[in-house]
Amino acid sequence: MNCEYAPRLTDEEYAVAFTTFRNNTNQRQLMLEWFVGRAKATINGLSGCSVLSVGCGNGDFDLAAIQNLVSSVPELRYVALDPNAVMLNTFREKVQLAQLPNVNFELLSCSFEQMDITEPNQFDLVHFTHCLYFIDDRLDAILKASKLLKQYGAVLILNSMIAGIQDIRLKFSKRALGTQFATFTGEQLRESLCDAKVAHEFDVLPGVTDITECFDANSQAGTPLLDFFLDCNTKFLAPEFKSEILDHLRNISYRDGDRILMPHPVAAVQVRATQHQ
Repeated sequence: MNCEYAPRLTDEEYAVAFTTFRNNTNQRQLMLEWFVGRAKATINGLSGCSVLSVGCGNGDFDLAAIQNLVSSVPELRYVALDPNAVMLNTFREKVQLAQLPNVNFELLSCSFEQMDITEPNQFDLVHFTHCLYFIDDRLDAILKASKLLKQYGAVLILNSMIAGIQDIRLKFSKRALGTQFATFTGEQLRESLCDAKVAHEFDVLPGVTDITECFDANSQAGTPLLDFFLDCNTKFLAPEFKSEILDHLRNISYRDGDRILMPHPVAAVQVRATQHQ
């Protein structure tokens, strides 16, 4: 008898879990600094710029990036897509409040595979920010994205390394969900690009996630964090199984004062258009 399986998160539950995770990690700031630096180097001096954001989620990262980029380009076309309708609607609401008159937004409720692409060479930047995990053929997606680039454009990719969430999902997702979560690590990304002889630049950002709340039964953040790590409603997991997961979290983390921090590095990859045209 198996009583460990838990239901996958709904769009609403995922939105809560993601926000909780974002509030407990330094990944976002590290990624933003890397992304803005690479993006500015690509678009500086252009009279107009077109960006495609794949897997934009609730738009927090995108809007922060845009506010850093608008000083480098007079006009910006920003196409963002995500299949999670709840998070995309949140992005729409934030766009209305942001009041960015020189930015033309197009928000699409679809996956990258579903996106209707008939014209090549239309974007200066395409970025995949923590979304390649949900795309079946990652190399094909990257090559497809590179064909969308203008002559000197760039594909920018941010993807977790195996340490942290990927490690947790590899170890526990089959028992938690009844099926193995389709993980994809920064190490696999680098191997895939090297095997396909795709020239690229590869950096590692030393991210950490504060998981202290996971061990506090009275914390409102602990359960959404675990939900995000395993992409399921962990309230349905057997108590002994949840204890096993928490023990593993302790083993892969370290203490900093009264906080428990989990190493959560991010692969930061750039593929230039000139490599494929």
